[in-house]
Amino acid sequence: VDSFEFGCRSAAITHGDAVAYLSAGLLSQLITDIILSNKPVIEVVEALAEKIIQKRNDAKSAVEDEGYAECLEAMTIAYDYLNKYSDHPADILDLIGNVAGPKLFTTKVVLSQSLYVAMAASRNDWSADHALKFAVTQSGDSDSVAAITGGMLGVMGGKQSEFSQDLK
Repeated sequence: VDSFEFGCRSAAITHGDAVAYLSAGLLSQLITDIILSNKPVIEVVEALAEKIIQKRNDAKSAVEDEGYAECLEAMTIAYDYLNKYSDHPADILDLIGNVAGPKLFTTKVVLSQSLYVAMAASRNDWSADHALKFAVTQSGDSDSVAAITGGMLGVMGGKQSEFSQDLK
């Protein structure tokens, strides 16, 4: 089964917007690649960005091309902010949200914030509870960001997939 295609087709049932269903495909592929590669999530995101660029080159319509462009921009924003702010300021997710789009409850914003938290957790060896608390400490779509981040953390292994205390 092609994880990317499965994620896209599943999301397209309820989301006709190309950014939404392509992001779902991207996340499906990302989780598959994390499991199969046993590499740090940052390396998996970098490799997946290359695959998304190729898929964009093969896009069948302008709408699909724009969807891939939005996904790549979300990935780039997350990656750039990860490398720009090594201290992970408390308002970083709001900063990312403002850069990713004018509305906080959009696919691109949620994708960029979720990727940022997962990559920061991997790079800094955060526990799952620390990463999820970080994910919800923002003014945007915190429940979606936490849910998506949790899906990635759960398959990362190591400290990122363990809770050190009860979340409250």
